[in-house]
Amino acid sequence: MFSLTERELTTHMDTGQPTFLQRLAASGIDDLNLPPEMPDINDYITAAVRGGFPEVAYRDRSESSRSIWLTSYLDDLITRDAAMLDSTKDPAKLRHYLGVLALNNAGMPADATLYRAAGINARTAAAYDQLLRNLYVLDIVPAWANGRLNRLVKTGKRYMVDSGLAAAAANLTTEIILDDSDLVGRFFDAFATAQIRPEAGLVHPRPALHHLRTAAGRQEIDLVIELGATRVVGIEFKAGSAPTADDAKHLSWLRDELGQGFTAGAVLHSGPGIYPLGDRIYAIPLCALWG
Repeated sequence: MFSLTERELTTHMDTGQPTFLQRLAASGIDDLNLPPEMPDINDYITAAVRGGFPEVAYRDRSESSRSIWLTSYLDDLITRDAAMLDSTKDPAKLRHYLGVLALNNAGMPADATLYRAAGINARTAAAYDQLLRNLYVLDIVPAWANGRLNRLVKTGKRYMVDSGLAAAAANLTTEIILDDSDLVGRFFDAFATAQIRPEAGLVHPRPALHHLRTAAGRQEIDLVIELGATRVVGIEFKAGSAPTADDAKHLSWLRDELGQGFTAGAVLHSGPGIYPLGDRIYAIPLCALWG
């Protein structure tokens, strides 16, 4: 099970209603709603650091209290749950590796970058990756493959499934993240993906989530979502509050490459505005997912 989404926490869930992805694909921004109170980037990062575990999401805890709970959960995860699956793993090294992953959340660092930073070898890092995936802590969004597009990078994009757990693993607070633009972008991306991932499970047939990056990073799209065999939705995450057409240039490139196979594109951002950025591409506040 995934951690709770903001839609579950703030609204009455009706699984019979179309999801955000279905509404976006069917009618662009026409059927999207925004909540009465619009969050800003501080609110989004605060929610990301809180995460979606019921013990922290449903209780009125201070940030320090939430951090204590999440850190205790991590300790149990590493010393008990991981040991039950593989007693040969070194808890201290695994904990350190998890912290390195958390700092690179929502990224595609080279494997060597991760295992060198954690002080382990490649074989151990690969085993840790599999163990953390088996524990449903780590999710790797695969690279998209398409015969019409050339030179696509095949490396998956690593996410810790819960952004609050990632913050605890890296010993990050809301203030620390907000003071670092790279961390802001990573945690906005991770928090947004945590909202979309479980929603995709409500759609039948189930959409396939990928990311896209071409060689040298000339084009990069955070999520490429296949809604069936011939319909593609592209999503970019921008922590800024007023994206422009330039922020959607990679989505425009994908639209032009795929033609009618490109159903819709969205730049999900932290501001209040919902508006078109081009043909079938829109700027949409992230909170539209639970509005």
